[in-house]
Amino acid sequence: MLNDIVAIDETHLYATMPVYVKGKIVIPSMFLYLRLGLVLHINMDEETVETVGSGYMMPNGINASPDKRHIYLSNMGDRNIVILERNSDFSLTEVKTIELYSAIDNIDVDSSTGDLWLGDIAIFHKAMAYISGPNNKDPGVKPPARVLQVKMSGNTEPKDITDVFVDDELILTGSVANRYKNAMLVGSVNHNMVYCQLQTI
Repeated sequence: MLNDIVAIDETHLYATMPVYVKGKIVIPSMFLYLRLGLVLHINMDEETVETVGSGYMMPNGINASPDKRHIYLSNMGDRNIVILERNSDFSLTEVKTIELYSAIDNIDVDSSTGDLWLGDIAIFHKAMAYISGPNNKDPGVKPPARVLQVKMSGNTEPKDITDVFVDDELILTGSVANRYKNAMLVGSVNHNMVYCQLQTI
């Protein structure tokens, strides 16, 4: 079961597989604390798929640096971002981990600065109750949406991490943030989308 995908060029893609599937059984690795999540390399010309990363706890969003030399992976179960170097054979080597202590869903990369804009499911257990259970009708269950900006120095050095958006009224279960100049769209897993004006960055 694939979750997210990033294209390096017209032929080569990377994808995340956060859950383990065996027959008809889907095992959500995070809930059982199993590190069964994978990162896959897909070669469209050769029609091949190979595992290039394993041992992750619910890998989710994936994106690439502006020069495509590094891959950013949201490792939701461990509440961090893993930075991987892309090798010439499209294998990946882990370079660094950015500890965020929050369940990051999707990663948007600013093409001009290389900064990361992260959609964050801030209170994961509330989000899961809201998404999958009868509580999504309960007004008392309000899993907030949150957006983090990670200012980068080069592809691998975070220099500042800022909360730029938190809300539990207009939008719940935040999962993605896309920025263009001083405008930002924040999307959710199964709720609203909001448009924001960024005042200072």
